[in-house]
Amino acid sequence: MDYDIVKTVHELEKQGHNDDEIEEKLIEMGYSQSEIKDIEQLAGGVDAVESEGKAKKVLIALFGGFVVLVLVMAVYAIFLV
Repeated sequence: MDYDIVKTVHELEKQGHNDDEIEEKLIEMGYSQSEIKDIEQLAGGVDAVESEGKAKKVLIALFGGFVVLVLVMAVYAIFLV
């Protein structure tokens, strides 16, 4: 399976094209119904991977903020008390 077509379908979905429009374009490009189903499944998987990546970034940022807070409190406790 060509990853570029999966990426293209994913971008079309993000732009608001419905499944029927995307399916028509894929049929025009010569893809079979089974290939179209596979492409649509993989394009949906791209959303899941992107969401997971964003969630990991948020968790890393929150953890980083917590570490900074702990360090500031430690410095305050050591030098100012």
